[in-house]
Amino acid sequence: MYRYARINMSTGNVRVFDLPRERWMLGGRGLISQVLYTEMNPGADPLSPGNVLVLASGMFAGCPLSCFDEVFLGAKSASTGQMQILRFMSRASRIMASMNMRLAIIEGRPSTEKQYVLVMDRGRVELQPVSELLPGSYEELGSYALNEGLHRHFGGNACIMSWGHAAAVGSPEASLLVSGSSDNILKNIPGLGLSAVMAAKGLRAIVLRGGAPLSPQKTAGGRADSICRDTACLLRCARVHNDLEQTPYGQVSLCRACMESTQPPCLERVCADLGLSPDGLSPEFGDLSLSDEDALRRRLMERCRQRTASANAVFPGEDAAFEQAGAAFDSMGLCRNALPPEEQERTLTLMADLARAVYGGEWSRDSLLRMGAETISRERAFNDWAGLQPAENE
Repeated sequence: MYRYARINMSTGNVRVFDLPRERWMLGGRGLISQVLYTEMNPGADPLSPGNVLVLASGMFAGCPLSCFDEVFLGAKSASTGQMQILRFMSRASRIMASMNMRLAIIEGRPSTEKQYVLVMDRGRVELQPVSELLPGSYEELGSYALNEGLHRHFGGNACIMSWGHAAAVGSPEASLLVSGSSDNILKNIPGLGLSAVMAAKGLRAIVLRGGAPLSPQKTAGGRADSICRDTACLLRCARVHNDLEQTPYGQVSLCRACMESTQPPCLERVCADLGLSPDGLSPEFGDLSLSDEDALRRRLMERCRQRTASANAVFPGEDAAFEQAGAAFDSMGLCRNALPPEEQERTLTLMADLARAVYGGEWSRDSLLRMGAETISRERAFNDWAGLQPAENE
């Protein structure tokens, strides 16, 4: 069902394989950590052919929930000398899902100074020389100009990751320019040593282009879609606390739409949290009505501040479990920052339900935490090994 691409920059060879089933239930940070831990020598110099660069989507990429739109890039960092995994929001994850492509593994380095673009287009994966895509003095182009030129060639809907001059000279502070987020906004994100790794591999840019995403949950009937709707409602409720100044009760009206369901997933919860009820305001708001917008805004802001001040972490006193939950969210491709701490426990339970619907088998909050623990263990083992081994240049 899922595939992955292996790209050898030394030979220019590109191959696509079926992803082993034991890796189906991995994604994002968990999948990258497993590839780097099992397929490269942690002692390799970050700028040598022995380093491995991995592009991956989350395990729920393609599911109908915008917060799953995270894509991950990982390698041994030229900045820290340890495993580094970047994550950022981009339509690239949905494009990869439309190809049933979970990851791309990029190895080796060209013997010449020639630069390439990795193109993943509607299931086709290939390396194309930059000189053929952008004739002329492309070597002198900065990342913005390069991105603009590639968009002209591939179309405005393409998702592009590229680097500029700082990476070309091996600067560990070089950033990564990413397009293909919402409204195709360009984002300049810290490269954390990975832009320099891309440059060392002769990989000037990664371009992803595809059609309508194929949703992996289709094989699960309507169950996965239902869970995604529940999660979307939960996230809308969470955003009430984040966007209160903009819409004091506008988000609640979205939750009111859940009344059309026989089992509204979030209406009761958000109304209880905000002191509202489907029929009006709860007694604690006294004589206030929904028409008293300014007074209601002040009261809701006050309540929000009180909740924020008193909120406990979902794993109070369990730093290790909290860290494991973070790794699990990263593997799922779900933006943890969209949720306040007190909502993360419920979200883990929903994600376990979603994993059962999409992949089958037994999933629970604890199994997701174990997945996060295994990810952290691989990362620490890799980094410990990297610190003990002398750097190898080849």
